[in-house]
Amino acid sequence: MKPRIPTPRDDSSLDEASLITLTCMQLIDSGKYLLAWVGVPEHDDNFSVRAVASAGHTEYLENLKLSWRGPNSYNSAVSVAILLGTVQVATYTTPSDNDGPASNNPKLAIRSSCALPIITNEGVIAALAVYANTKDAFQTRELIELRAVADDLAFEIQTLRDRKKSAGGRELAGQSMRQTHLGIFAIDVDTTQVFLLTNEMYNILGISGEGWDGSIVDFLHFVPPVDREYVESTLREVTTTGHSEFVLHVLRSNGELRTLQVVAEVAPGDGEDSNQIVCTCIDVTSSLDALEQLFLSPTTPTNERNADVVSGVTNTAISSLMTVHWPSSAVRRNEVEQVVLSDILNCLEDAIVSIDLDGRVTSWNRGAELLYGVSYEQAFAASVQEVLPSIAEDLFAVLNEDSAVALEQAEVKRTRRDGQHVLVEETISPIRNVTGRVIGALSRARSLAQLKETERELDSTRRELELRNRRLEASNAELERFAFVTSRDLAEPLRAITGMVSLLERKYHDQLDQDANEYLRYTTKACGRLRAMITNLQSFSSSGSGKLQTETIELVRALDAAVSNLVLDLEHFEAEIMVGDLALVRADRTMLIQVFENILRHALAMREDGDKFIIEVASTEAPNGFTKVSISDRSTGVDDGRPVSAVQMLQRPHVRNDFSSTGIDLAIAARIVDAHGGSFGSTGGLNDGSAIWFTLETAKDSSA
Repeated sequence: MKPRIPTPRDDSSLDEASLITLTCMQLIDSGKYLLAWVGVPEHDDNFSVRAVASAGHTEYLENLKLSWRGPNSYNSAVSVAILLGTVQVATYTTPSDNDGPASNNPKLAIRSSCALPIITNEGVIAALAVYANTKDAFQTRELIELRAVADDLAFEIQTLRDRKKSAGGRELAGQSMRQTHLGIFAIDVDTTQVFLLTNEMYNILGISGEGWDGSIVDFLHFVPPVDREYVESTLREVTTTGHSEFVLHVLRSNGELRTLQVVAEVAPGDGEDSNQIVCTCIDVTSSLDALEQLFLSPTTPTNERNADVVSGVTNTAISSLMTVHWPSSAVRRNEVEQVVLSDILNCLEDAIVSIDLDGRVTSWNRGAELLYGVSYEQAFAASVQEVLPSIAEDLFAVLNEDSAVALEQAEVKRTRRDGQHVLVEETISPIRNVTGRVIGALSRARSLAQLKETERELDSTRRELELRNRRLEASNAELERFAFVTSRDLAEPLRAITGMVSLLERKYHDQLDQDANEYLRYTTKACGRLRAMITNLQSFSSSGSGKLQTETIELVRALDAAVSNLVLDLEHFEAEIMVGDLALVRADRTMLIQVFENILRHALAMREDGDKFIIEVASTEAPNGFTKVSISDRSTGVDDGRPVSAVQMLQRPHVRNDFSSTGIDLAIAARIVDAHGGSFGSTGGLNDGSAIWFTLETAKDSSA
């Protein structure tokens, strides 16, 4: 049984280093292994592998020097596991084998090892190496258990990193919200605590921004008593409706009354069932004062003071009041739901990078980590010129208020932190707040390397398929010529044999005994069957290869023509044909008649003696604009209903009787249908009857 990996859910204080160390210790405690350690790839000049945790005979690691990239990387199972992301097993027959522990310490009786990659969302971040004192220690069961240990370890490491990143994102989102120009306060519905006030909210309330530690009751002390009940009831309604807009009066610490337009919305909290109310406030006091002055003061058209007031209302107050009813979804997305937004950004494969007006990085998702080779911790809040100089100039270009337009680049080269160049498709656009002012820049980039590699692979595959198709067409043409020439060459000696046998039978009939004459009759019949087979082989080699004269045809008319050609045989065997609904199709009339004729001839040849012979013909609608035609009888069929090829029809079993037919009838029919772009197949068994079916394109008009 594999060791149980401790998880952060078991111990909230468990960090990544402790988790890896405990994993190694539990592997050693299982008693199966002598040494377990975890190595991480370094990006130094030597691309070395650094041991971060170990248990067991750790003296082996004292002089260990491994490189996960370079000419010597394939000499180590650990290095290959990191480089290729695959499980590696090694055995050591002598103390000098590669990087085996015995090469550094002959006292260690280690004879085999297993290296397993630890793969998270960031790729291969480390390798788990386990050593044993027997060569067969890592069989299938053991490898499955160790693979599960490595996967569990990777999952828990990813959990820890996601938790750390999420916590950092929430803290930074809170800082970002506190620095915004909007007045925002947030209420925890479960605890009734007001846990967040932005700097602008502090300014509105007229208090210092040293943090807030109070409940909604404390916050309501800033609301005039006459309005408190109204505010409380409105906030309670928000928990039910999810959204509300209302006017809030607050008394500043100096006694000044301010009027706020508030948009309150419910946002998800940390817990699954908890929630928060986020209130976004705009101070409209000055706008209302301007309107009051406009409508209550004496005014004349020539009054310069009131002209200024009118201008103020037109350009400032009214626009401010319009902002009160500006849709709050953008405010909520850009200012409030930063935590949810960061999770969404991390789900995108594209690299998302944003900066503020000072050039500091405010967004850096996992796509950016992978594309540019810089972690979130290294990039966030740092200068974009230091983190990614190759993109800084373009980001700063869209920060200019006068020329802030999106910049789309179909193909641009960027330089990663490690100096490698990447080709990306990129869009850089300005970030605007609710007032339309530019507050940052955003870059969305997608690597073109994989796309171009895929295009190259598709082009290569397309060229290979075209070459194979040409070769196949040439091979088929050659086979058709060979079949035609061979059948023609076979016919000549067959005619000589048939002639000689006929001559013997006529000239020496009276001189031969009964057995000899019977032998001659068998030989004559066999020559006749062989002649029919050669003729059909010639027909098969040329069937479907000519130019089709496609037209709209009634299936019932093509069937009638085929029945007329076989009327004597059908009457001789007392065959009854029952015709159901038959549709209109697009086909070559002559070839379609031959298809029906060949299938009917095959049915007569394969009939069961002694039973009433009934053939049913009907058509049904098939997918993709085709019609399926079924001919049911009591003949030999194939055991499944899948489409078959002409070659498979040649190989099908058949019953011999006194009716002249060869197994090539269905092969010719199948080839004709294939030339029309349809399918051909059969269902049923030897004793249950069979149904031959084929599909043809359904006619789109009603004219035949």
